[in-house]
Amino acid sequence: MDRFDPKKRKNIRFSPYIIVILVLFLISSCATIAPERPVPPPAPQASLPPPDRSIAPTPKSQAAASLHDKARDYLAMGKYSQAELTIERALRIDPRNAGIWYTLAQTKYLQKEYAQTINMCLKSKSLITKHDRLQKMNDDLISQAQMYLH
Repeated sequence: MDRFDPKKRKNIRFSPYIIVILVLFLISSCATIAPERPVPPPAPQASLPPPDRSIAPTPKSQAAASLHDKARDYLAMGKYSQAELTIERALRIDPRNAGIWYTLAQTKYLQKEYAQTINMCLKSKSLITKHDRLQKMNDDLISQAQMYLH
């Protein structure tokens, strides 16, 4: 059996490509498949009751009132960025209206900008003169926003 005689065996040379392929094969055979991670449940959707138009102080001008109504309509339709732009226009006309600031706070809340929500509510509260219900609504919105910040 000359075929298996070690003295007669020729030196076998492996190509570097074959060595690389063998090493990669060995490495890949050691890998394990990671178990699927459970997907966390989605965060609760921020929601607010529909705006109560009776509680807000009346804007000083018809233009501010019209913009304020339009912004609340945008909020009801879920068009938060359009609502924000519209309410900011109303604020340029009537910057001391607590109701308009509260509507901006609602918009920020629905956009999940909770720190801004609190700031807008505080601004609204600083301008309230006699609307106890608006004061409570601001406090409630601040509490809701704070839950998401912590």
